[in-house]
Amino acid sequence: MVTTENSIIVQTPSDYAKRSNNNYNENTYGLVSPKYVASLVTDWQKNKPAGKRNLFIMQYGNIYGFTGTHKEPISATEMIDMGNGYIKSNPSQNVFVYDRTSGCTTTGDSRGDGVSSVPKPVFTIEQMDQAFATYGIDPDQDVLVLLLGSPDQSKAGNYMAGVARMWYTLTYWGFPQESILMLNGQASNVLNPEINSDISEMGITKDQIFTQLPSAYRAKPEWKSIRETKVDGTILQATMKDVMNVVDAKSASDLILDARSEKEYLGAKKAKTEYKVCGATGDKQCYTAFDGHIKGAKSLYFLNVLNHEDGKEDINKDTKIDYKDSSFSFKSLSELDTLFKDVGYKSGSHVYTYCRTGTKASLLTFTSSAVLGYNTRIYDGSWIQWGKLANVNDFNGTELVPANNKWLTDVYSESVTYNSDSSTIGPLNRTELNLDAKDTDAIIKEDKLAKN
Repeated sequence: MVTTENSIIVQTPSDYAKRSNNNYNENTYGLVSPKYVASLVTDWQKNKPAGKRNLFIMQYGNIYGFTGTHKEPISATEMIDMGNGYIKSNPSQNVFVYDRTSGCTTTGDSRGDGVSSVPKPVFTIEQMDQAFATYGIDPDQDVLVLLLGSPDQSKAGNYMAGVARMWYTLTYWGFPQESILMLNGQASNVLNPEINSDISEMGITKDQIFTQLPSAYRAKPEWKSIRETKVDGTILQATMKDVMNVVDAKSASDLILDARSEKEYLGAKKAKTEYKVCGATGDKQCYTAFDGHIKGAKSLYFLNVLNHEDGKEDINKDTKIDYKDSSFSFKSLSELDTLFKDVGYKSGSHVYTYCRTGTKASLLTFTSSAVLGYNTRIYDGSWIQWGKLANVNDFNGTELVPANNKWLTDVYSESVTYNSDSSTIGPLNRTELNLDAKDTDAIIKEDKLAKN
């Protein structure tokens, strides 16, 4: 790591490459066991790390209680019937729980990287401070447990990726690594003493851990700006140019991982954009200009790092035990090592991850960096940005991206499938693109300047 003249510690990918203990039960930050989280939640004052003040449980998930069989928000009575899933606050112990934390992962905005817009980007520093002020977080004194805390099992795998996205966002902005904990598994499963013997053997009951309804916001005044952490973690984010350089280098030490489904990877499924303004009536879903995958990228579906077929109890109360009742815990360290080696990881490899919008890739990023200890970066623009920058024509037949432009991404891609139906291609035009840009690091430059 390097210290700048402004006393900002600039991290490198190796600084974040913290390999987990073989036994996850021995971890005290990064990926931590249900047993460790239960000990903190039920007796924070006794078990808290030295010098720490508050424990914040940042719950990601569907707070309204949707399930696979409900199309509308369900009632409080129905939520109680579904069983527990939300962690219980304990203010007397300085344990605070927040449920509406999906906004701590990405925004609904776009940020320009110099060439084009990046949808659902990492928070700006102002948005981070707004979140810290809302939750009352002090990066120097507080510990955050990130977890999927909701009885909704219908999209648990996607939600686990959202939890990993929180880890990425906090780490990018310099939140101390030793103060970010990610629960190994779906809370309603792995923290339930009726399912997990590790919890029952601690003498902990469900009522000590869970509440049947989500808690409300409790804004607290004692917070500290993320600016004061003096750590620059922006290296975790790879730009579009960075990925192009990896493709050009054709280095055996570089590994690009695509976290999407096999159909998306092979270009057999259209990638949705963030817009629904296409079609003759202007209200249809838009798609990227072409599909496929980044040249040389290997396919590693994001859910493959999790146990999603180990259900033991009908947690979601749909009268059957299936993947929706799984623990969604991480596979063992040796299994994960094998998984990554099978797709091309070699000792010393630099790993780059991407997906469609950067959320699913966050799960691979967390796994690769914070669990396996590999040097890892995430391409946040992912396929929505990459798939826009093809040599295609607009609705009037006007060429949008000149064939000789250096930011043309289809020449850096494989299994290319062009979406010939122009009515489904997202609103891409010359006013959106800065084809004369020298680089694609405008977001990182903006964030570095804000940190200083």
